[in-house]
Amino acid sequence: QDAMLKSLILEEDTNYINENVYTSNNITSKQFTIKNKKGLEIDNNQINVKEDDASLTLEVENIVNSELYVRFEGLKKTTDDKYTITYKSSNAKYKETTYRKGSNFYLDNSTNLEHMGYYENKEKEEIIIKFSSKGRYNYESLEVFTYSMNNVNDLIDSLQENSLKDISLSNNVLKGTVTSEEKGMLLITLPYDTGFTAYVNGKETDIQRANVGFMAVKVNEGENTIVLKYKTKGLKTGLLISAISSGLFLLYIPCEIIHLRKKKIKVENN
Repeated sequence: QDAMLKSLILEEDTNYINENVYTSNNITSKQFTIKNKKGLEIDNNQINVKEDDASLTLEVENIVNSELYVRFEGLKKTTDDKYTITYKSSNAKYKETTYRKGSNFYLDNSTNLEHMGYYENKEKEEIIIKFSSKGRYNYESLEVFTYSMNNVNDLIDSLQENSLKDISLSNNVLKGTVTSEEKGMLLITLPYDTGFTAYVNGKETDIQRANVGFMAVKVNEGENTIVLKYKTKGLKTGLLISAISSGLFLLYIPCEIIHLRKKKIKVENN
């Protein structure tokens, strides 16, 4: 979410705007202590679970206006069995199930990244990790980190200042204007669909898939007139209006195409 508020993620390379590797200043690694181990032992990145429903309790301190996350990297059971890992805090609960190889439900689920809730001001919070079945589990790292919400509203306000204006809709044609301080990309939060054709200042332009499932078009410095036409039969005008209400935002500051790189967070396990 941080990347999508600050920049634009495109699936295809382009020379139209600059390309940088994304990093975030809002993510902070958190030290944690192992408060309790029930029915298991930990040694050299291996967890020996001696009984079903064994649990590991982590304690994290001083969470202020932030979302809390826990990540198990490279977690795998040494035997090919179905197992479930449950993550629980006072604000959230998630289950991650790994099935036997060869099963119709099997996926490589060795990295568990769980959102454990938002905390306005929490002095201490516990994360309980429960293992459904006994056995040995190897892992690469266990990490806890927070995502600060301090400047999220400012980022949203900045995007709204550069939104599509004077929107009109007739039949299956969407029209609007946007003013950009420099050339960049307009992010259109309508689901990407090959049935759309885009025109910028009267000229047809390519539509790129952006921010996973939306659309983006190139815009020039100054005022731009944007026209979107949809040709596939069966599209209801009401669906377009509903989608438009979610917002059309121009991302041109600094209009960098980014390729997400996993940020390695080293956490001291006390």
